[in-house]
Amino acid sequence: MTTSGVLRLRGRRWPPGSFAVMAVVNRTPDSFYDRGATFGFAAALAAAQRAIDDGAEIIDIGGVKAGPGDEVSVTEEVDRVAGLVAAVRARDQHVVISVDTWRAEVGEAVAELELEHVVITSVNRDELADGGAAIFAATIREIRRARPECSVEVLIPDFQANWDALQLVMDAQPEILNHNIETVARLSDRVRSKAKYPRSLELLRRAKLMNPAAFTKSGIMLGLGEEHDEVLQALRDLRDAGVDIVTIGQYLRPSMHHLPLQRYYTPDEFAELKAAALEMGFAHCESGPLVRSSYHAHAQIPAGRKPSMPVVTAV
Repeated sequence: MTTSGVLRLRGRRWPPGSFAVMAVVNRTPDSFYDRGATFGFAAALAAAQRAIDDGAEIIDIGGVKAGPGDEVSVTEEVDRVAGLVAAVRARDQHVVISVDTWRAEVGEAVAELELEHVVITSVNRDELADGGAAIFAATIREIRRARPECSVEVLIPDFQANWDALQLVMDAQPEILNHNIETVARLSDRVRSKAKYPRSLELLRRAKLMNPAAFTKSGIMLGLGEEHDEVLQALRDLRDAGVDIVTIGQYLRPSMHHLPLQRYYTPDEFAELKAAALEMGFAHCESGPLVRSSYHAHAQIPAGRKPSMPVVTAV
């Protein structure tokens, strides 16, 4: 048997129906993908067959993101690769056939680990017209397919006020929709380079209207120079937007290139803010020096669905 090879059909924002092909056969790159060439599905399958003939051991097929709300998938084409699967299995080699592969793999990992609550987050995808909303939605659906009993929380960007993109995510029905305001209104423009405080509040408000059954969640960091009254006002702003869950944590300067730390808050101060938040009507508040967005996330979902272990997955 020859050494492992990998064939990947990877998603790019090319016209619907086209695929890019990157093949690594016998550990020797043969990369059409790097040159930006695109193929129709039939040509991509032909490339897959050539890779198998040359000893490719893993066949990994995913869909193509073609544009906002327009996604090409190989879901209906799986039967067309059945022959390729059989050819590889006949040689006792390994086959991975998945649709929109990396999303399916998230669902499979959740099922294999028997997780009961998952937090999905990502870097900002501002290069995509929908800000990555379709990716979030597809990942939620794959988790639902692979492990229906698992609850899902998503930590999303503001999609630059693209409310159609937000609707894509809410239509996938996550249990918790999280978007952090990060800081108080006065400091927002300095702390957040692109996101806007009013826009974040509007996103949270709209998310609740789009799916009233979902819990909405947000968080702030302390230690950037905010005043106590400003923190309380930020909490009131979140409640006015219908937010159910809030996290309050200590800002720690990641590097000398980031904003300087103004002061550390004491555990007692965090406890006081938690009491104030609960008095305002938040269903749940995590407040403490070590709190981050996903801190004790498994304890924040609706009663009766309290999972035992969370996981954070980058998409």
